[in-house]
Amino acid sequence: FASYHRCMPNFISEDQIEQALLQRLQHVCGFDVLECYTADPADLNDGSDRKDKRDVLLPLRLRAAALLLNPHIPEPVVDAEPPRVLWRLKSLRGLSHEVEQVFP
Repeated sequence: FASYHRCMPNFISEDQIEQALLQRLQHVCGFDVLECYTADPADLNDGSDRKDKRDVLLPLRLRAAALLLNPHIPEPVVDAEPPRVLWRLKSLRGLSHEVEQVFP
């Protein structure tokens, strides 16, 4: 059994790592976690208010955080200065982790 056990790979999936990190951010650091999974990858009704599943920044949450972190800045000023760079994944699947810059 000992020799067999040494040959077995010790595998941790990307999803397991992601879930552990999300739990830590949520429970230790107080982050909100938004579950955006939908059975149909094309379904945009996932609670994120994204226009595309490849969007990695959520504009409404980003705006809310900007207002919360900068209460001294008036809302119209925050609204007039959109994020300078939004990142969008080129592919939802596969090994490609390339990103492209999208300027609204």
